[in-house]
Amino acid sequence: MQNAALMMQKNEGAMLQIWLRHHAEIFGNENLYVFDNGSTDEQTLQVLRQAAQSGVNVSDAYSAPTDFDKKGEIIKAKIEELAKLGRYSFFFPLDADELVGAMVDGHPSFKREDVNATLAPFVGEQRVLRIARAYVPNPTKEGLYALHEKNDKCFFYTDTIAKLDIGFHSGETKSGKEGVITDIIQVHAHHKKYESKQVRSLQKLQSRFGRITAAQAVIIHNERDRGWHLISDVLRGRGDFYRRHSAAGRQASAPQIRDHLSRLGLWNEFAGLMDFGYDRDAAASDLTARGTIEDVSLADGVVRISGWAVKADGSRFESFYLNINGVNRFVVPHRLVRRQDVVRATAGADLFCGFEIENPVGNPEDRAIRSLVLRPIDLTGDTYANFALPKTRMP
Repeated sequence: MQNAALMMQKNEGAMLQIWLRHHAEIFGNENLYVFDNGSTDEQTLQVLRQAAQSGVNVSDAYSAPTDFDKKGEIIKAKIEELAKLGRYSFFFPLDADELVGAMVDGHPSFKREDVNATLAPFVGEQRVLRIARAYVPNPTKEGLYALHEKNDKCFFYTDTIAKLDIGFHSGETKSGKEGVITDIIQVHAHHKKYESKQVRSLQKLQSRFGRITAAQAVIIHNERDRGWHLISDVLRGRGDFYRRHSAAGRQASAPQIRDHLSRLGLWNEFAGLMDFGYDRDAAASDLTARGTIEDVSLADGVVRISGWAVKADGSRFESFYLNINGVNRFVVPHRLVRRQDVVRATAGADLFCGFEIENPVGNPEDRAIRSLVLRPIDLTGDTYANFALPKTRMP
């Protein structure tokens, strides 16, 4: 059985190297297809050159930033082209941080024969094939993984693909949208080091929209139902980032992942992309702003919040991260307020550092605010500040 893995990437460097060597073990170099989306990083370019020399199919035909938004269409077209050759049984569209394996006797396996045996019952399957589970490394504890058991990534039996979205989630076959769960799994290296995750997400946003401010990122998100995770990565504070990801989902140990990557000589590179041993106490002191919530009210399903906030240098914030009753969103004030009192009491404070925010409470059936967190956001180039404003009054 021959199967193919396809991906598009830009400047993935060490992660690209891991992806190539891992999937060469399972599929073979000649069955890997990499579309480079305009990499400029020398490490990435060197990895691509070496990959091409070893038989990997490397293409630079789609190097424009706009091509990334067409990633699903590009990969789909390549799958259709390859299917006509009659050479492959299954096609795996993947991201650079996704490593394929199989669930065998309740444990992940990364042996080619186990992956092929897991695929064998689905030969001829006309429905969309679903990856059962993703193992996501916990960035604060080496060897522990969040289990994403509602993973919706898809792959296809040959000559069945009809549609593929940019994230490889919403695939369709010629028979329709119906899917079937398989015992194929992924290691999803999603939670990389905070700084690298933030910078990479910012680069992806800027490749689509140019240099952006925090307020522009909020507007982009509200106008387009795409890119939420990129904006969240860029605007989220260090402490929030690690607290969120270290507690995400059911956690499990999977020593087979380290054993496999160590055998390939890749574990140190993989671990270097994570942040194992991260100091959570240091993040707790990541407070680089001043301010307070002074009033909160709720009427007709709309929450109204007023207060003030300034950065360490006294300049004002113009966008915020808001969580009401567990529902997340990014917001901009509908009005900035003149605050002479804050200027008198806080050296260097911007005169218009006050804010008034109005936003739907989230769930229309909510009649009370059970929890509320408001964090000012500052995105200037590659830096930002993010901390929870204290509340002086709640309804």
